[in-house]
Amino acid sequence: LQEAAGRAVSRQQGLHLSAQVAVASADRVQEARAVGARDLARLMEQALDEMLNSARLATVASWVARAEMRGVTAPIVGVAQAEIDLRHGLHMKAQAEALRALSQVGLDSRIRFRVLEVGARAAHVGSREEEALDLYVQAAQCAPDPRSERRALWGRVMCSAALEIEEAHELFRGLEQTTPRHDLEE
Repeated sequence: LQEAAGRAVSRQQGLHLSAQVAVASADRVQEARAVGARDLARLMEQALDEMLNSARLATVASWVARAEMRGVTAPIVGVAQAEIDLRHGLHMKAQAEALRALSQVGLDSRIRFRVLEVGARAAHVGSREEEALDLYVQAAQCAPDPRSERRALWGRVMCSAALEIEEAHELFRGLEQTTPRHDLEE
């Protein structure tokens, strides 16, 4: 009985969390409709992960379309389009979009990492492991924080293993040593 009650409480907490995410997502949609062209790129940088994690692809696509209509050329627009394309199985298009965003001048390390990482994921999904490995190496070099560096390292491990490169074992050991044990997302 206690086990069933515990499951019911967990389910209730999950529903409450889902409702909070839905409300936050709706707020982000309203924000996007109200902002100007300059602020749209900033909003996309702040909310893109939240929207992707809550499967709001149509909303992100509408943001990209709105940004393009308003002439917003910020790299985050390319990142958003690449993320959409990747989730629709268009890995070649996603990689091309990421590389196009990479060609923009003046990328800060956070956005540069993001562009390289989505391009690398697209190449990996498309079984272009050499390209993916190269992009993950570049992403690791500009990783803005330790978590991002570990994400790039994990990508290098996957690609190295797929290519049967001996370095894969060493990379994996390095990943094990740098991953915090207390962080469930890691």
